[in-house]
Amino acid sequence: MASKSNPRRQTRRGRRSTIDHNARIKVLAKENPKRPGTGAAKRFAKYADGITVKTFLRKGGKIEDVRWDRKQKFIALQAPTARSGGAQRTSA
Repeated sequence: MASKSNPRRQTRRGRRSTIDHNARIKVLAKENPKRPGTGAAKRFAKYADGITVKTFLRKGGKIEDVRWDRKQKFIALQAPTARSGGAQRTSA
């Protein structure tokens, strides 16, 4: 039996994320609010001021953590900064 190509399989499933992966994370919690020894506590420890959501996800964080921690006001998301095309040097 020949397999039929299904054009729907090539599209993403589910809804699009409303979180901009280029947004910068600002940690608002003074200390890790998660229960020690849990996976959530280990993932929360991966947050750092100024890293992007994309970087957090690459480090093993979950988008669900970002949503929850933002809702609980453990973190805040800052709009991505406009890139100036790299570091600019000034001559003296």
